[in-house]
Amino acid sequence: LPYRANLGDTAGATKSYRKALAIAEEVRREEPENVEVLTLVADAHDRVGLVEQRALRWTDAIAMHEGARTIRERMPRSARRDIALAQTWTAIGDCRYVGERFIPKSMMLGTAQRAYESALEVLAHVETTPENRRDVLQEIGRANRRLGGYHSGAGRDLQRALRHHAAAARALNHLTGALLGM
Repeated sequence: LPYRANLGDTAGATKSYRKALAIAEEVRREEPENVEVLTLVADAHDRVGLVEQRALRWTDAIAMHEGARTIRERMPRSARRDIALAQTWTAIGDCRYVGERFIPKSMMLGTAQRAYESALEVLAHVETTPENRRDVLQEIGRANRRLGGYHSGAGRDLQRALRHHAAAARALNHLTGALLGM
């Protein structure tokens, strides 16, 4: 993952993740309905997308994340799928927001705000369990932080920004409590 063991070797990480994606796609051709394989392919798309974001290659990044979204939305609904889908939507929102000037209009299938809101809508359907609570809270916090930032800047609606930042703080406070066993 970005900022981990690759120690800043973005080119190496990109090459490695693209190779993993090619392998996963090959397996997908053999087992096109296998949910575990589809998850691997979608995860590989998102990992390539994240590396491309870090390298400021917005067109490649959004294409990868949109590929992951398409796969995830076709999969049967589950908490695991929905949490990953929310992460994908947030990454799409980041591409649309930060990379907006660099992405062709034909690839901008919506706004950053709508992508972040989509992440929260997906998470609203996740049944929170002790096993997934941490991930759900983290993603709720992340999407709300991004919406708060969006409404502080481009959206320029400070009341909405404050509401989203407060929601992010609540989720992250609950996450901290969960991590500390409180």
